[in-house]
Amino acid sequence: MSQRSGMSAAIGQALLRRQRRLFRWWHRVRDGTMSQPLFAEAVACLRRGLQTALANTAAVTLGNNEKTPFAKTVRTCRQLLKVEAAL
Repeated sequence: MSQRSGMSAAIGQALLRRQRRLFRWWHRVRDGTMSQPLFAEAVACLRRGLQTALANTAAVTLGNNEKTPFAKTVRTCRQLLKVEAAL
């Protein structure tokens, strides 16, 4: 998504920032500079933000045959929401 143009790029970049934040926290837990309980709390907040971002994009109404990059992003967000618990 982050490689696409327009809104797709913005959405993809926001998702990548969340991913980087998650792994930065994980590395802190691993090296002992962040506690497990604090990590769990931070991840719960991050997850809620992820769910909201995906849901907001997935809620966009598309035409049945729309093939724009943004339509592809909307469909990808819909698919990610289906498997979000496994992320």
